[in-house]
Amino acid sequence: MKATYANSFGVLPDGCEATPVGYLERLQLQNRVFGDAIELEGVMEPGFALIRVITSQQAIQGRPAELDEIEIFFSQHGFKRCFWRGKSVWFRRLDRVICADTHGGNVLVTKGGDMAAIDVPAMLAPDDFEQQAT
Repeated sequence: MKATYANSFGVLPDGCEATPVGYLERLQLQNRVFGDAIELEGVMEPGFALIRVITSQQAIQGRPAELDEIEIFFSQHGFKRCFWRGKSVWFRRLDRVICADTHGGNVLVTKGGDMAAIDVPAMLAPDDFEQQAT
C-alpha cells in the first residue's frame, strides 16, 4: 500500500507537478508499459482541501539497478535515451511514451535477475516532442 503526501502527486517527465489525474494516468501507463498491477484503492481527505491517493502494488524485493542494467532494461522495452527540457529521458516511439527519473531506486533487480520499474514517472509525449528532443 502507498499513499501520496497530501496534495502532492509527483513530477511528470516534462517537469510539471502532477495533478491527481496526472498521477493516476502515470500509474496506468506504468501498468501498461511495464506489466505492473498498481491498483487504486481510494482517496483520503485528511483535512480541508487536502487529498491523498491510496494505491496498492505487489512488493518487489531487489537491489537498485546499476546504470548499465537500466540501459539494457529500457532498451529491451523498446525505449531510446534522449534529452528533453534539460533532462535525460527514455522515449518509445511506438506508443509515444516518455519515462524519466530512471535511477536505481526506481528500477530494481530481483534475486532471479529480473528487473522491475517500481516508480518511474511516465507520460505520453506531446506532439512536438521529437522536434524538441536531442
